[in-house]
Amino acid sequence: MTYEKKGHAIHITLRRDFNLLTARKVRRLCRDVDEIAIDLARSKFVDTEGILALYELIRAGKKVRLMHPPPIFFEVVRILGLEEVFRPETLVA
Repeated sequence: MTYEKKGHAIHITLRRDFNLLTARKVRRLCRDVDEIAIDLARSKFVDTEGILALYELIRAGKKVRLMHPPPIFFEVVRILGLEEVFRPETLVA
């Protein structure tokens, strides 16, 4: 994972799947920022911990944008019934 912070914004590029381990790191990195961009181009899988981390950030009032989410992302969102929270038109950059 690489990241760049500028003021109250952060851009994170994941080098692997968005799972429990990466979700923990993302949570730590995003504590003191308001705008979050996450590039998922190298992620083939996003598990429920990744979804939960994003959900918590959004519920905390942070502006979250995803780049290149894998197809499984929206399938997991649909299964969890979170389509209203994770709408592509407002979430994907």
